[in-house]
Amino acid sequence: LDLDVDDERVNAIAFECEQLAHLYQTCHFLILPTRGDLGPVGLADAAAMGLPAVTTNVGGIPDFFPAGEAILIPPEQFGAAAPVAIQQAIDNGALISMRHKARERYTAALNWDAVADKIVHKLEKVLAA
Repeated sequence: LDLDVDDERVNAIAFECEQLAHLYQTCHFLILPTRGDLGPVGLADAAAMGLPAVTTNVGGIPDFFPAGEAILIPPEQFGAAAPVAIQQAIDNGALISMRHKARERYTAALNWDAVADKIVHKLEKVLAA
């Protein structure tokens, strides 16, 4: 089967994925100062690696990451508040707990298997009614 795929591009994507995984493993937080996001895939990717988020409390983000599992800051306060919140999380030992909670959130809700299970469960309820 010839898919006519550019091997150089495939290798570049694989390399980029490896670099991204390395960054996730060596950073303390993923910082995403967005002004609007319905369901940020980057935050889910980071959570899969146990990397907690420092982001804004806009759009669907608070639904994906409740307080205590991420640092959520209003967009208009992000620039001033994020460094302070990050330092507090490091100083008070919350970073380790946040890393565990991020990974638990990913395992429970932010992966395709969890999403499929939720959809199947809802459909079963509808069909049973």
